[in-house]
Amino acid sequence: MKKVLFGKKIVAVIMSVIMLATVLMTAVSAAWIDESLLMKDRYLTSDNSYNLVGGVTERHLTLNNAKKNNQIKGYLMEVDINNPDLFVKVGYNDGDMNGWAATTVKSQANVHESMGYNVVGAVNGGPFNTSTGEPAGVLVMNGVQGHSGSKYPFFAILNDGTAVIRDYTGTTEDVKEAVAGMTILVKDGAIVDHTSDTATHPRTAVGIKADGSLAFFVADGRQKPESLGMTYTDLAHTMYALGCVDAMALDGGGSSIMLTQREATDDLEVRSTPSYASIERPVATSLHICTKAQPSGVYDHVAFSVDKIFCAPATPVSFDVYGVDINGFKTSIPEGGYLEVADDSYGSITGTTFMSSLKTGKTAINYILDGEVVASVPVEISNDADNLIEKFFKDMIQAFMNIFNLIETLIEKLGERI
Repeated sequence: MKKVLFGKKIVAVIMSVIMLATVLMTAVSAAWIDESLLMKDRYLTSDNSYNLVGGVTERHLTLNNAKKNNQIKGYLMEVDINNPDLFVKVGYNDGDMNGWAATTVKSQANVHESMGYNVVGAVNGGPFNTSTGEPAGVLVMNGVQGHSGSKYPFFAILNDGTAVIRDYTGTTEDVKEAVAGMTILVKDGAIVDHTSDTATHPRTAVGIKADGSLAFFVADGRQKPESLGMTYTDLAHTMYALGCVDAMALDGGGSSIMLTQREATDDLEVRSTPSYASIERPVATSLHICTKAQPSGVYDHVAFSVDKIFCAPATPVSFDVYGVDINGFKTSIPEGGYLEVADDSYGSITGTTFMSSLKTGKTAINYILDGEVVASVPVEISNDADNLIEKFFKDMIQAFMNIFNLIETLIEKLGERI
């Protein structure tokens, strides 16, 4: 036992050194969330949104405290389940509940894709036996109950398409899809007390708003100082501030993950940063946001293939520009449009390649149609040597963090055996 405690002390010391060697970065505060409902001394420092498909929006947000030493990176999918094109499916292994196994969320989504479903977003599901892959608690897929539970609450899609969160005593007779969770965070418009639980971890949660729409949230954790993770109290306040009247925590820790398929693209990509060595951890269950929408072929707006261009002076950067229909599918762009650098002192455009000038700073590339800016992507140009140094230290720190997370997990398992 002394060796285990000594090992934990070593991990703690090294983690502290890494914290001291890293600089926290904050962004411009946004106001779309009700910050007054967040946990005390917690506020929003950044918020970026991305379109997935009609009725589904992806948001990346960063939270911090006044001292800027408790940063959390969060990922949100807001889903208008009242949209007749949208629905939620529960994923499990190969879709067969006759045998238990753990597979990645991406693999489970691919199973639904092979069945003809268009999965545009996914998060990990409920707790499970890590040795066998057997889910803990209720599991219902397409109206068939494959597993029951005695202590875990569950999130369910009913036969009429509405969503509910029920405790373990709740019926499953009217349920089409259901997955168990860890604990209820918000119930009937009030935050559930979790002050006795002070553990900070990566978290995943699902919530239901007053209008019936859904919020799927993931918080990165165990990645100091980039993202420390959340307690259940912090998570409950966050879901409440997002407008949820009912919310439940799903499995967290190394299982927490969010994947999305953005408009004009065809593949689900991991958006969060898993604490499980930065890779997808095999899990028992997952929740998939699916759409029945089909390409309309009618132009609605323009989208860039990149979120931001970050480069050194005198460097070419290639990207793509797409026309997108109202359902998020690629379509043609009306004739007459063109790309333009907002401030041409920072560079020039040839086709869809940006060539930065020797000047450092920030500008944007705009798509002009009928004399108006209809889409824009930010550009930041800085000294290449500085970029390389910053990237080297960030990559090194993240690599160390991943190693220490694995060491800490091994130490804890060794301690349990001792």
